[in-house]
Amino acid sequence: AKPGGEVVVDFYPIKGWWSTMNAKYIFRPFTKKMSNEVLYTKIERNIDTLISMYQFLSKIKLGFLTRFIPICDINNTLPKGLSKQALREWCVLDTFDMFSPEFDQPQKISTVVKWFEKYGMKNVKGDFVHFDGVFSPVVKGIK
Repeated sequence: AKPGGEVVVDFYPIKGWWSTMNAKYIFRPFTKKMSNEVLYTKIERNIDTLISMYQFLSKIKLGFLTRFIPICDINNTLPKGLSKQALREWCVLDTFDMFSPEFDQPQKISTVVKWFEKYGMKNVKGDFVHFDGVFSPVVKGIK
């Protein structure tokens, strides 16, 4: 960033050991070996069933189990009130993103704040930001 420019990042948070007990970290060793085309096709073919499973577990108050279904976290990461088609599209793309990234190393907000400060950022702030029903870890600072 140019001097005076603001840098804002969001990232996958780590909130203890439970963060890595998630389908994306369980299945990713296998999905990383697939081509993006094969992975996308598998997600596209199965997304309707995965959405139904996720919604069923949420409805019967077993939502904590959805973390073991290989689908994005619908209730906590997607905008509320999506049409059925939009929900499907968001789920396909977010699930693909969940299983295809080359690099994904969850971090604590405090760690990212320290990195910003180490590299000379000023007015560094980090916290969970609430937007449209979703909480996301965000750190920002001024160069």
